[in-house]
Amino acid sequence: MDDRIRNSLVAVMATALLITWNHVYSLGAAALALGAVLLIVPPALLWWFRRTESRWALGLYLAMNAWIVVGFGLLKGLIGITLPLFAGTLLAILSTTFPRPTLGPFGYEASGLLMLTGSLFVARNAYALIRTRSGGQSSSPRRGMVAIGTTAVAIALLASYAWFDADRFIAPRDRIVRIGVIVPTRGPYAVLGTSFLKAVQMAKQDLRSTRYEYQLTVVDPGTDPQKARAAIGQMVRRGEMDAIIGGISLFGQQTKPFATAARIPHLCVCTVSTIGDGAYNFTNIPSPQAEAIRWVDEAKRRGITNVALLTQSYPSIITITCLRSRPRPAGKDCTSAPNRHLTAA
Repeated sequence: MDDRIRNSLVAVMATALLITWNHVYSLGAAALALGAVLLIVPPALLWWFRRTESRWALGLYLAMNAWIVVGFGLLKGLIGITLPLFAGTLLAILSTTFPRPTLGPFGYEASGLLMLTGSLFVARNAYALIRTRSGGQSSSPRRGMVAIGTTAVAIALLASYAWFDADRFIAPRDRIVRIGVIVPTRGPYAVLGTSFLKAVQMAKQDLRSTRYEYQLTVVDPGTDPQKARAAIGQMVRRGEMDAIIGGISLFGQQTKPFATAARIPHLCVCTVSTIGDGAYNFTNIPSPQAEAIRWVDEAKRRGITNVALLTQSYPSIITITCLRSRPRPAGKDCTSAPNRHLTAA
């Protein structure tokens, strides 16, 4: 019985230290208070149990074990850290649709994995303690330790792979950052695309004393989305871009999968919110709904009651012309309005 108690307490105390280490990254100094509870209360409950054989003392001690195993080992160590890390890495290997997982500081990730491993030892020793207390024989401790040790080694190997294979900043060769500017400069988008391109070129000219030299590569995707996809994919696959800037949602949607596959940042001045994924693809313009609400509010503030609108069947234009307009087109909502002239009151 004494061996079971000692093994259980050692596992609890070691795991409590790992929990404290992990929570320093999220709680700061408050993690020390959490660590103090986990390091003081379990030994005190075991001391009470050994002195009095109180079922309350043992029950509370086992409740602390359950808290460590479920709350810190399973919910945070397994579900919060281990599964996202490894599942994200596996999915990224299987399909370029999924970005590599975003890692926290090494200490946070490592302590989370060790916290999960420690909780397995806590669970194993708590189970042995309960069986011994109930008069049963615990299973072979050596077999249990081998199983847990094997699990810990597997976790360590997978963690090493995920950590070293994750995306990290690599300084550009020859100190030149090659930026692809994907905008149409002819056809129906010529005015918008040309203006966007000039804005990017002016921004580059305004740079002074930068750490790197920035080189622009203009890619005209044309007007056909399918042909644009082929042109963009060819440019990205040749490795001629370190980053991408795009100016129209129609082509940003075609660029997104290639930027993800190449693991390069793609900034799109786009209104289609599904383009941004928070990993490789980003948008920096308000959504059509937000634009429409502000536009209508400002028109009302200025006393504008009638506005003639020439619309096109495209997400941002549809929403701005339709959302909150009075009256709305009969039988139409603000995501499927056809091309037409509208008068918004």
